[in-house]
Amino acid sequence: MDRAEPGDWVWVRRPGEADAAEWRAAAAAGIQAEDERPLKVVFTSPAAHWTDAAPLGNGRLGAMVWGGVASETIQLNAETRDTRIFCADDTLWTGVPGDYTNPDAPAVLAKVRKLVDSGDYAAASVAALGLSGFQSVVYQPLGDINLAFGDAHTGYSAYYRDIDLKTATVNVKYTIGDVEFTREHFSSNPHQVVVTKFSANKAGSLSFVVYLDSKLQHHSTVSGTNQIVMEGSCPGQMFSPGEIKSEKSSGIKFSAILDLQCGGKGSKVQVQDEGKLKVDGADWVILLLAASSSFDGPFTMPSDSKKDPTSAASNTINSIRNLSYTQLYASHLDDYQSLFNRVTLQLSKESKNALEEEDLVAVQKGHKTNPDAPRVENGNSSRSASSAISAAERVKSFVNDEDPSLVELLFHYGRYLLISCSRPGTQISNLQGIWNQDTAPAWDGAPHMNINLQMNYWPSLPCNLSECQEPLFDFIASLMRNGSKTAKVNYEASGWVAHQVTDIWAKTSPDRGDPVWALWPMGGAWLCTHLWEHYSFSMDKDFLQNTAYPLLKGCASFLLDWLIEGRGGYLETNPSTSPEHSFIAPDGKTASVSYSTTMDMAIIKEVFTVVISSEKVLGCSDSEFVQRIKKALSWLPPTRIARDGSIMEWASRSLAQDFEDPDVYHRHVSHLFGLFPGHTITIRKTPDLCKAAANSLYKRGDAGPGWSTTWKMALWARLRNSEHAYRMIKQLIMLVDPDHQATFEGGLYSNLFTAHPPFQIDANFGFAAAIAEMLVQSTDRDLYLLPALPRDKWAAGYVRGLKARGGTTVNIHWKEGQLHETWLWTTNKNSITRLHYGGHMIRYGRVCPAIIRIQMRLPCSLKLENWWTVEIMQQLQSLPSAYLVSTLVYQPLGDINLVFGDSDTRYSAYYRDIDLKTATVNVQYTIEDVEFTREHFSSNPHQVVVTKFSADKAGSLSFTVYLDSKLQHHSSVSGTSQIVIEGSCPGKIISSDEIKSDKSSGIKFSAILDLRCGGVGSKVQVLDEGKLKVDGADWVILLLAASSSFEGPFTKPSDSKKDPTSAALHTINSIRNMSYTQLYAYHLDDYQSLFNRVTLKLSKESKNALEEENLVAVRKGHKTDSDAPRVEKGKSSRSASSTISAAERVKSFINDEDPSLVDLLFHYGRYLLISCSRPGTQIANLQGIWNKDTEPAWDGAPHMNVNLQMNYWPSLPCNLSECQEPLFDFIASLVRNGSKTAKVNYEASGWVAHQVTDIWAKHHLIVAIQCGLSGRWVGLGFDFLQNTAYPLLKGCASFLLDWLIEGRGGYLETNPSTSPEHSFIAPDGKTASVSYSTTMDMAIIKEVFTVVISSDKVLGCSDSEFVQRIKKALSWLPPTRIARDGSIMEWASFEVLHVFVPLQAQDFEDPEVHHRHVSHLFGLFPGHTITIGKTPDLCKAAANSLYKRGDAGPGWSTTWKMALWARLRNSEHAYRMIKQLIILVDPDHEANFEGGLYSNLFTAHPPFQIDANFGFAAAIAEMLVQSTEHDLYILPALPRDKWTTGYVRGLKARGGTTVNIRWREGDLHETWLWTRNKNSITRLHYRGHIGFVFPTVHNAGTVGAWAKSPPTPRTEGFGCTTNQHHRFLKSLVYVVFGVLGSYLSRRHQHPILTGHQAALSLVALPRASLRNVVGQGILRPKASLFSVFGSSSSPPARFGINVTTC
Repeated sequence: MDRAEPGDWVWVRRPGEADAAEWRAAAAAGIQAEDERPLKVVFTSPAAHWTDAAPLGNGRLGAMVWGGVASETIQLNAETRDTRIFCADDTLWTGVPGDYTNPDAPAVLAKVRKLVDSGDYAAASVAALGLSGFQSVVYQPLGDINLAFGDAHTGYSAYYRDIDLKTATVNVKYTIGDVEFTREHFSSNPHQVVVTKFSANKAGSLSFVVYLDSKLQHHSTVSGTNQIVMEGSCPGQMFSPGEIKSEKSSGIKFSAILDLQCGGKGSKVQVQDEGKLKVDGADWVILLLAASSSFDGPFTMPSDSKKDPTSAASNTINSIRNLSYTQLYASHLDDYQSLFNRVTLQLSKESKNALEEEDLVAVQKGHKTNPDAPRVENGNSSRSASSAISAAERVKSFVNDEDPSLVELLFHYGRYLLISCSRPGTQISNLQGIWNQDTAPAWDGAPHMNINLQMNYWPSLPCNLSECQEPLFDFIASLMRNGSKTAKVNYEASGWVAHQVTDIWAKTSPDRGDPVWALWPMGGAWLCTHLWEHYSFSMDKDFLQNTAYPLLKGCASFLLDWLIEGRGGYLETNPSTSPEHSFIAPDGKTASVSYSTTMDMAIIKEVFTVVISSEKVLGCSDSEFVQRIKKALSWLPPTRIARDGSIMEWASRSLAQDFEDPDVYHRHVSHLFGLFPGHTITIRKTPDLCKAAANSLYKRGDAGPGWSTTWKMALWARLRNSEHAYRMIKQLIMLVDPDHQATFEGGLYSNLFTAHPPFQIDANFGFAAAIAEMLVQSTDRDLYLLPALPRDKWAAGYVRGLKARGGTTVNIHWKEGQLHETWLWTTNKNSITRLHYGGHMIRYGRVCPAIIRIQMRLPCSLKLENWWTVEIMQQLQSLPSAYLVSTLVYQPLGDINLVFGDSDTRYSAYYRDIDLKTATVNVQYTIEDVEFTREHFSSNPHQVVVTKFSADKAGSLSFTVYLDSKLQHHSSVSGTSQIVIEGSCPGKIISSDEIKSDKSSGIKFSAILDLRCGGVGSKVQVLDEGKLKVDGADWVILLLAASSSFEGPFTKPSDSKKDPTSAALHTINSIRNMSYTQLYAYHLDDYQSLFNRVTLKLSKESKNALEEENLVAVRKGHKTDSDAPRVEKGKSSRSASSTISAAERVKSFINDEDPSLVDLLFHYGRYLLISCSRPGTQIANLQGIWNKDTEPAWDGAPHMNVNLQMNYWPSLPCNLSECQEPLFDFIASLVRNGSKTAKVNYEASGWVAHQVTDIWAKHHLIVAIQCGLSGRWVGLGFDFLQNTAYPLLKGCASFLLDWLIEGRGGYLETNPSTSPEHSFIAPDGKTASVSYSTTMDMAIIKEVFTVVISSDKVLGCSDSEFVQRIKKALSWLPPTRIARDGSIMEWASFEVLHVFVPLQAQDFEDPEVHHRHVSHLFGLFPGHTITIGKTPDLCKAAANSLYKRGDAGPGWSTTWKMALWARLRNSEHAYRMIKQLIILVDPDHEANFEGGLYSNLFTAHPPFQIDANFGFAAAIAEMLVQSTEHDLYILPALPRDKWTTGYVRGLKARGGTTVNIRWREGDLHETWLWTRNKNSITRLHYRGHIGFVFPTVHNAGTVGAWAKSPPTPRTEGFGCTTNQHHRFLKSLVYVVFGVLGSYLSRRHQHPILTGHQAALSLVALPRASLRNVVGQGILRPKASLFSVFGSSSSPPARFGINVTTC
């Protein structure tokens, strides 16, 4: 299929982390919204036939619930039968292990082959009877639970019975008189019992007799007063049903125990004769049935079995003796729904409004899910009509109404039945699943391997039930053991073989009977294709290597020996049959045996192909065995097309000869195996064969038994023929009358069992698989969406949780017959790479884990959004007070839970806020006349979380408080006022449902909640389960301290000496005598010493919008940066915004563009950084420190290809350098691990780290740059550079020197090289991600090398040998290139034009121009290799790149683009990015968003990812102030029409310079610069003008400038020559503040000098005036100040102020 034309597919955006987190939560257990349409098989009367009964099963134990109320049949004891529950055990079979060999077979085989070679096919068919073996044994029923009620139960009404597929329960309700009776039945897999609960709405109404019975030889007794024990055995050989109870042969023994529990004041249980119990006057009764057998595997004789079934059943009953019905039901529901809820399907005829608009990745809390994949919420619509109509009526009416909900029900019913009859550890699902009422069932109930057994397991993979397939693999292993003997003796062949029929003893020989069905040695080979399918869906290499491949290799070995060379040169199978189908031989006789039937060849090709693929995966593709397979594969005959254009089914000696078919409507379509379930016939590769396959299906016709109908349904789907696939659905959905079933072909019984007839379960499974095939098809590299959707029948719908090959989970939503949206989730790098829909195809790279979202806007505009993360192993974080980690995954500590009384639900006047000025959360609400208040803060000085509860009415506080955690933990109360919770994180990656039972040794934690309260009548009670109850308090204070055993990234948790409980207790004790006021004061002083350093206020108004206040005013009483002028908080307030919720403000921003919301977001980023990264803590991870899940999105891991770096972007410009210290500590840890990685992985010196890291310092070279740049920003000094930064930088640079290799163009290259998470189209048209010397690689390396050179210069070792190597390498790095479209080239390749012509740059095609990453622009921001002053062409190209990328993207991408546009001085586009971010994300539908803000102003990927909060603060700073080592740019990207007036105080620039700015009417009004560094900024830039400011001394000083009128822009800057200085001086006046020291203050007592600060205003007037100012005696000699210069294009002339000493 050709690639789509440009414009058909558009890359949109990266779905949110909530998507990943919620998807991980959904693929395996999913969640159903409770008000979604019901999935119930409804009955409106008791069962009259076995196929009216309702099936239940737990994989091993099955039950059929008849639901009878009364029967007129009089039993032997004159009782009236009320109900019967048939029971089954999947291990009850007749017979014993057999000898599946025939020593006479080789001679018979030679005779048959000779007859086939001679063309005497009829004689060969007769002779082949000699190859027959013994008949298979018979599946047996366990028995019945019989209940007999009195005559009163004959007059019932309002009868209702259903199978609820969502809960795997059968429910019965009916009314007698005024009493409603209810029964609930389920078969529990966790506890291996069938459970029945009887209840009534009137006490004492339950009375009945119960007993067990069986058609097998058995006896029943009563044990004690409430148990019935039935023991018996199966025949050891085949008998007629009438002989069974008298046969004495030693077969499988069984035992069933029925345990009875009842309740009610007058209830009693009596023991009656013949093993019966009588219940009288009970309110409720619970029956528990446990059963077991002596079956001990297919190779153990029943007589040799050591298993005691009665003991086993008794142990089962005893193990649940103390469990309530509710507990049993909860365990059952959790187990069942973890499988069933993985997939949702809803179909509708309506094109609009038929399905609610809901998120395909919404999650409902509280259900266990698959850890690899995402949770999928079901829709909420329901169909009340269908829930009240019996299934039989719905089937009958389908011919007219074609109700899509019945198709949904049948699809889910197949999944329900598979879950119920095949679980790990059980037997395979047989011809009737596990449900059988007869001792001589149809076809012995035996698994038939020429279609039926395989079809049973078709839905297991696409319908996301792979665990249900495990019994099949166990069974294939058993077949191999017996089949190797059959192969050796019967056919003198290696390997193993199995034929058409098998049984519990793993029978592998041909069955006894006509060769047309009995002689078919391909049964085992077909089963082996399921092994590869399991791998292709799961990508489980261990399974392939240890389970699948040995079985596949043995099968292929047999096939190699079974094939013989034919006269046509092809390898043939002889004898060969097409299952159960005969032909008319050329001599006119009917025959069934020929050679090389199409099905034989298709299966052999399939097996050989998957063996080759398996060996390639396992790395042994050049083995001798594979070479034999490849050679044999090339000599297999092709699939041929008959004269009538159909697929030829049999082969004759004349290759072109086509046998006559005596039964063109035969039920089997075996010759189409290669189309489905095989893969040798495909639309793309073999279109002619597909056409012939369609002709074959037309020829066969639609009629057939149930399994044939569903196979044809899947075949039509594979041909993408939705019309015919749907016709097969209609063919199946017809009601079969069990009294006249022989007149039917296919169809459904009233309980929706499928009919051959009689009942045969395979079609139930085939239907589910075929529906999945209509909606999703896949190969190992291709995924087809809605390939056979009957759009006119199901115009709208969605499916969630289907599986495709490559481990891909698929969700699809369609409207008006067209794709609306799809989500794909995979965790495998070898996943699908081509996506197909409606004839279009798109390629994408193989990166994992991945979520891909596609949206389609009708009628044909298709959008594709794609997110890739590059590694599965992701982040950890440890925090002393809030959250903890497990190995590789960041973990939540837990919850403080508070429970108030019912009165607290009737509240009013609710208000909650985060006060960024105080770092507190405040809650207020009113109940009646009482106002309640809560105040919360997290104290850094005292390392506690503090909460204060108060009310304005004494004694109003009463509640219960306790601690909880999703981690393994236990809680207890210490004393009367403390709750202690202790626990541990997993020591390995496990699913969330395994956490609490995990025993691995991970980080331990402890949290202590200390409770204080006051009030005359207040009291605290200790409750059970670690709870405290407060009553009648005036106020309550809660203090939470927490600690962990984490002792650094190089200490194993098991080796840690830290005691977290002692540490937490020590914290609590250290503040025991401190009041709330004291704690709050410390917290406020600590927090505000950081937060108050910067103030920002923005306004649209041009005048009087901001108060006239000194930009360097100091607010008394608050600690500030000791090096900077203190900045007073503004006093103006915005009453409007203070009463409107943040969510409303975000929603209204699109209209009002309120600048105060930008203020708030800027400060919110600073607040979050202060709150999550302090000296001594861990680094801020992907969620900062805030995480609620044990399996957070992307594991909460720091990603080092932008996200971790962005977390720390605001730390320097926003004056929070201390918050960066954890990053430096972490880089030092990376060095230790990274040096080993460099040495071992790359044989390089230095150290390296990659894209994702964690608390254990899993290693990225980009972070090293942060160290070198930090000193420039904050003036950390020589010591920091020498002792901290330089060793890290040097180690990083050493690795880079070794990593670089010489390329053909003479440049130094990186190879391999990628541009993070982005792929390209290589010149050969294939998608790739690895090339060499990507632009980002080169930009980072240049940045590192440059800062190493600068560092060496500062440290005085710039002539060192190492620096010379760096300089030489730097000169040989390739330049940043401009692509043909004028954008920055992202990838590098070269093409040789001529041997004497230098290599030219080749530009790769970008398949995703709107990709979220802008990695190739690193050199512009945060790097410095692309600048407006030095590389204007590259800046223009960078702008083109940004235009090309577009505005859309996740939050972090938006803020990165915002900073990039700011660096380009493009205020319009920078502001556009602000608007792009400020949109409100609906968390229930967050997958529909790209970026945005949640209501708490957390930024969205989505889901929540904190990096964009930090990126926003940094980008705002970048819009207002930019700097290099010697240049400072004032308001470089100010959106003057949006923020006409404003001021900012306290921003930092390089050189340790603090910057305050005020602007009015869009232009600079005043600025103050303050520095203590002599190597500070020397050039000041504003709107194209340049002024020179030279600090000449060590003393700290402040330079202020303001504009009397806007400067006249000139391209060359101010350009002030000597005769132009009046113009310059008229524009700018410099105010110079010199810190002259205490000497000057004391000695001269001038009023301008206060404390340690001396100030001088120098109004730059004509020189004479200036001399007068200096001459006033305010300044004395030795007071060193600044020199101020102007510049021009010619050598600058000095002017203005030139004062060195006064």
